[in-house]
Amino acid sequence: MNKLAIDHEYVSRRIIEFMRREVRNSGFEKVILGLSGGIDSSLVAFLAKEAFGKKNVHGVIMPYRTSSPKSEEDALKVAEAAKISWEKVEITNMVDSYFSFFPDASPLRKGNRMARERMCILYDLSARDRSLVMGTGNKTEMYLGYSTQYGDAACALLPIADLYKTQVWSLSEYLGVPKEVIEKIADLCNDSIEHKTFERLSPLSIIGRENIEKGDAVIAFSRRDVLDLKTKIEKKGLSVAVIYGGLPPEVRVNQSKLFNSGKKDVLVASDAIGYGLNLNIKRILFSTLLKFNGNYIENIDQTTFNQIAGRAGRYGRENNGLVGYLMKSDESLFRLQADKLHQPLPPLKNVYYFPEFAAIEKLSKQMKTNSLNKILYFYQKIFTNGYDLRNKYSHGTNTQSEQKHKYDYYLILKIIILILLKIEDDIIINKNTTINNRL
Repeated sequence: MNKLAIDHEYVSRRIIEFMRREVRNSGFEKVILGLSGGIDSSLVAFLAKEAFGKKNVHGVIMPYRTSSPKSEEDALKVAEAAKISWEKVEITNMVDSYFSFFPDASPLRKGNRMARERMCILYDLSARDRSLVMGTGNKTEMYLGYSTQYGDAACALLPIADLYKTQVWSLSEYLGVPKEVIEKIADLCNDSIEHKTFERLSPLSIIGRENIEKGDAVIAFSRRDVLDLKTKIEKKGLSVAVIYGGLPPEVRVNQSKLFNSGKKDVLVASDAIGYGLNLNIKRILFSTLLKFNGNYIENIDQTTFNQIAGRAGRYGRENNGLVGYLMKSDESLFRLQADKLHQPLPPLKNVYYFPEFAAIEKLSKQMKTNSLNKILYFYQKIFTNGYDLRNKYSHGTNTQSEQKHKYDYYLILKIIILILLKIEDDIIINKNTTINNRL
């Protein structure tokens, strides 16, 4: 067992929440960090982008004349991959000017001066941009003292200070840091990295609609559905363990142990079981294939389906992994994805953005308009490369398919419905608050 293994989704979420809370409690919205081209600053850049959005993260590349051109190149790759703003500030003249008074200075003194010069630049630019300086030191560096006091150790926040170096690499890969940066250590050691592809050792078979039995894992995609299923299954005389994303890691581990040991008959879980847990599952049974993505309900993608289905039939415990479903109404959806289970996944070509209500509300204030049509048009122009949805419905000359028309139409309807639901929630909250105040 790897004692340094981490739950990537949970750890990244907690770090991001920590960054947001501390930065905003300090009265800031933007952050700034030095980009060295190394794995630590790269990871912090990606975490910061997730926490504050790419427009609120600024990277500064600060090379000296003896700095590796490859490091600068990697720093640029990170900035481009994270889609954050960046600038380059040469420190050569600044450092050389100082050491012209001390021509016999040792490399140690020069290195310390470089680190502190970079710190001065970051804090100056943070004052310029009204942003907070992010540190990039990790736990291993803290333990070893591998930093320069008032240099790279100086910062307002240390997001990855509780991660060991191996965890930094692991989390970087999870968040999509460029492979060249992750593998840099191998290049520096004149070594190579071997990529291995593993095949499933036991067969994975599709079954149909099934009743719940001991050893099954029933899949839902919300906390409420998980708990509702738990109650229904327990009424049938089966004991139930539960796992979903909102549970603390230690609780998830404890629930998995209860199921693996046989103390709990059935596991009811969200897609959280697809990552970081070893489970003795006989059969995977989907209670639904629909999931709320934060904005609207949609079918789970093929990658998610395959990841969850693959947990059935742990090698060494079960000869065969079985995947089925519970609800007859979901049969067509299930068969559609089940047929693609053993097919190669297509490459990812598009990433879709769906604005949350808070973003729509903020944009409304910035645009000084309450027109939903204008706000949606703004989003659509940005995220569809200028393609105008409105033209499709206001003119009869478009050549788009009827199916594409319907998708776009329902997309807009979903946004409107979500906004109306939000307004209704606000009214209810305000009403209840008023009643409570009167009481």
